[in-house]
Amino acid sequence: MTQLSYRPDIDGLRAVAVMSVLLYHFGIVGALSGGFTGVDIFFVISGFLITSLIVADLRAGGFSLLAFYERRIRRIFPAMLVVLAVSLVAGYFFLLPGDYTSLGDSAAFSAASLANWYFLQNTGYFDRAADLLPLLHMWSLSVEEQFYLVWPPLLAAFFFIARKEAVVIAALVGAVVIGGLWLSVQHTGTDPKSAFFLAHLRAWELALGALLVFLPPLRKSVSRWKNELPTIIGVALIAISVLTLSREHLFPGLNAVPACVGAALILWPRGSETLVGQMLSVRAMRFIGLISYSLYLWHWPVLVFYRHYASGAAPTLLVATALAAASIVLAYFSWRFIEQPARRRPARPFMTVGFGLAAASTAAVAGLGVAALHGFPAMLSPDVQDMSSLEEMWKWECPQHVKLDGLPPRSYCVFGASWSDAKTKAVLWGDSHADHWAPIIQPVAERAGIAVLLYRECPPSSRRAS
Repeated sequence: MTQLSYRPDIDGLRAVAVMSVLLYHFGIVGALSGGFTGVDIFFVISGFLITSLIVADLRAGGFSLLAFYERRIRRIFPAMLVVLAVSLVAGYFFLLPGDYTSLGDSAAFSAASLANWYFLQNTGYFDRAADLLPLLHMWSLSVEEQFYLVWPPLLAAFFFIARKEAVVIAALVGAVVIGGLWLSVQHTGTDPKSAFFLAHLRAWELALGALLVFLPPLRKSVSRWKNELPTIIGVALIAISVLTLSREHLFPGLNAVPACVGAALILWPRGSETLVGQMLSVRAMRFIGLISYSLYLWHWPVLVFYRHYASGAAPTLLVATALAAASIVLAYFSWRFIEQPARRRPARPFMTVGFGLAAASTAAVAGLGVAALHGFPAMLSPDVQDMSSLEEMWKWECPQHVKLDGLPPRSYCVFGASWSDAKTKAVLWGDSHADHWAPIIQPVAERAGIAVLLYRECPPSSRRAS
């Protein structure tokens, strides 16, 4: 099994990617409105590194699919499955039954490397509701795993067709990049959710990193400026993406190109050290890069569970900073005591793959169990079980109807205390959004002896044309 020589600048680039995502999610640096492009940088890095390993084995004639998947399971599964398990436990204490049911479903899909399909069907990455889904970030891991189900056999086919000629293989991989980007652009304009979540519409980003493996190193120039220029352009392209994009832009499509090309220019092997490479190789950057996978896994559940604890409120700057620091501490322990031992411990590939699949299946069954039990609604008192989820709230039926003098001759919904007996009466005025609040107000109104009329006839305010 081939081992690649260590490049500290790649860990530094990982640090840039994960910190862009973390600072964007926590809102610590408001200017990083496009920090979500850190995921795209990760895709390019992954495509480059994993393809380098595959190609080295193919050229040596020792490539094994079983050994490849054994390595992927060691790298991905241990920390991911621990995060899934901790999230399921935390969900019992922090989530309402409806949200806990959704968490169970998403955990099952995540364990099966199908999280992107789940979130495609159930939300959008930039939807407000998505901000409160503890496992939303698992979509990107699923995209990678689906890509690597197809990529090794495809590369092997390219090697067979091209007879190991690097130029021909580069042309074939380049065709994957161009064709994939074209598909992404087309779908981003017509079906942006699919373009964001589906693996075949993100594959060009991983393939772009793979393409670098077949390109010759950049030649060393007499001019230091010419040696530095590609990486400086790469940094500039990443900065443009992180600082100028926002959730209002169509993404990925062409808007993903600058960050991906920028990452590729930094990764492209060269014959001499560059200033950018040296800056990325400093100890602090390498440390964040080493724990970047665990940091990506842990930061989002930490933030989301805090927001559930805070009734959906976003954290203040001080709290966000504390949560980010806690995420880094968790990530270090996760890297030190979960990732590293799992990657070092010797085992036979068949046993590792079997054990990994069994562990993932166990996590999926646990998630499906939570969903099958509807998130344990019995933990709520009967008065508030109607608030257990949006789905349950929309099932709310009006308990009584009355006709009132002075209003159009029809029945009006009343809840809370009896309308005829209540000394205090109130009006809940609005459209379907008022209906949404009714099951929340009803138990409070009953205890307070207040009868509430649900009035849907017209909006509570209007704008007069000038």
